[in-house]
Amino acid sequence: MKNNFFKFIVVLLLILIAIFLIDYISRIFLIKKLGENLSLWKYDFVLRKNVHFENDKFCYRNPDVTIGSSDKSPITLLGCSYTYGYLLKDDETFGYQLSKYTGRTVYNKGICDGSPATVLYQLKQTWFMDDLKKENPKYFIYTYIEDHNRRCLSGITDTMDEKICGFFKLSKDGGVREIEYNKISLFINSLHFYRLFSAYIDEKICKKGDYRLVSELFGEINSILKKNFPKSEFVILVFDPDEEAYYFPKEHEEEMMNKIGEKYGIKILYTKKMSVGKEILEGKLRAVDDLHPSKEAWEKLVPDISKELNL
Repeated sequence: MKNNFFKFIVVLLLILIAIFLIDYISRIFLIKKLGENLSLWKYDFVLRKNVHFENDKFCYRNPDVTIGSSDKSPITLLGCSYTYGYLLKDDETFGYQLSKYTGRTVYNKGICDGSPATVLYQLKQTWFMDDLKKENPKYFIYTYIEDHNRRCLSGITDTMDEKICGFFKLSKDGGVREIEYNKISLFINSLHFYRLFSAYIDEKICKKGDYRLVSELFGEINSILKKNFPKSEFVILVFDPDEEAYYFPKEHEEEMMNKIGEKYGIKILYTKKMSVGKEILEGKLRAVDDLHPSKEAWEKLVPDISKELNL
């Protein structure tokens, strides 16, 4: 009996060691794939659901920005680090430049690593919706980038040590449903080799140009906003990639986004069609990481955006 128990413990330990080694090697490849400068020695299993951005103090850039005084209706910005203003000072962000140009109050609800999935998750939170109703914006402007399609599928963030699970997936009836997790599924989603496998699968789906999930998410977002803010308008600003688009040709992205706009009655704007579109496509007007928009980009884009929306 003792020998059998000892053998069981040894086998169990060997299995755990094997899982750890496979997972650690996967972490190395995942760091390389995501291009993050993360420590190879910092390692942990994180059991965590999609619970970030629960508090303005820690997650949002500028809860509101007002330059001067205006009795015009406010604007709410939604999206990712482009909206948030990653690598920019407070007076350099999209929100600040838009408020400065229009004289309107601008609420910046952008979060780093955001996507249509995170926005829908935000809208389903009572505290978030209560804040929006107090602000009562006239326009909701969502800044979309090419990588949002992948983020909707996987939930894998760029800051890999903050392991966030996926939020929604397509349901059988064609809509979306929120993914439910238990402790076992959370543990599996925390494993690096699972995340690495998911990253390759999701990337493959993205390169096929599959926009079904993104489309349904935008449809659900638009439906919620129309129901709660019937006099407001939801607008998608597509911040076009440079000439080296990663997943698929820019023409395909425009085709898919136009279909989304037509299907749900959402106005779609493209930075490539604005006065500085050529510079954007050439990869200019970027922050120090050569990716995110610079202060100059927003300064030059805001007049065109304001003109399109009659702000």
